Amino acid sequence: MMVDARGGEGVAVALGAEIATGVDGGQGHAPAPRRAGAPYRQYLLVDWLSVIPLATSVWGVVFNLWTLVAAAVLAEAAFVALGPYVGPLRRRVEARLECERLVEAALHKQAQLSRLPPELRREFERLEALADRARESRRWPSPRAAERLLGLNELLDAFLRLSIDLKAGNDLLAGVDRDALADERDELERSAGAAPEGRRRAMRQRASVVARRVAHWDQTRERLVTIEHQLATLSGAVKLVHEQCVAPGAREDVGGVLGAALGRFEHTEALLREFGAYADDEHAQPPCRAIA
Repeated sequence: MMVDARGGEGVAVALGAEIATGVDGGQGHAPAPRRAGAPYRQYLLVDWLSVIPLATSVWGVVFNLWTLVAAAVLAEAAFVALGPYVGPLRRRVEARLECERLVEAALHKQAQLSRLPPELRREFERLEALADRARESRRWPSPRAAERLLGLNELLDAFLRLSIDLKAGNDLLAGVDRDALADERDELERSAGAAPEGRRRAMRQRASVVARRVAHWDQTRERLVTIEHQLATLSGAVKLVHEQCVAPGAREDVGGVLGAALGRFEHTEALLREFGAYADDEHAQPPCRAIA
């Protein structure tokens, strides 16, 4: 469904879902599972607030205040056990986890970009810049809402995956001499008829393997042509979403402003004439009535 990006679902949602389904063999990306309590508790153990019960217990051991030590240990256990359910502590840990996730995603993306040829890497960087401008062109309730409406991350991820597949496929085709394989297949098929019985069977088996390699080369080339079309579609979809977002919207209030301005033109002209007469004649009355 192709709807303007200002009004709900953008064109990227439909195009991204369709192309990503074709890339992934019909399997979409499952939503990320909610984090369990274990990561939260690991971070709470090294949080600066957990140092207070620890320092208190050490101080109690030094001065033989075992009641204080027991209370500090209980406080530390309660802090670690209940911390994930306390809003501020949970949000602080979630921010740290999100930071780590973003860093890991950036490193992973850089590793993937390093596998691309220069022209595809430049095109991906141009599309990323357009996606950033599209996100910044409007005020969204949240980054997640912007992604849900625009689907730019899904489009860019699909473009990156397809670019890697295209590079791997081109490297494969470049490393195989298809014409030499075809000549070898034809030669084996011709020679197998005149060869002795034992050798004939081996030659035909070899010719069958070579023929399969030739067929696989042709199939791979056809898939790469399809990928090139999909990459062009993804690139156009990102550009379309950018153009939809940065295009100025229609302002209905301007019509009322223009109508009011046109209605004031005659009154303004009469007012200017009275001011002109007042400036030329020092005995004339001020144009209070015109101003009112």
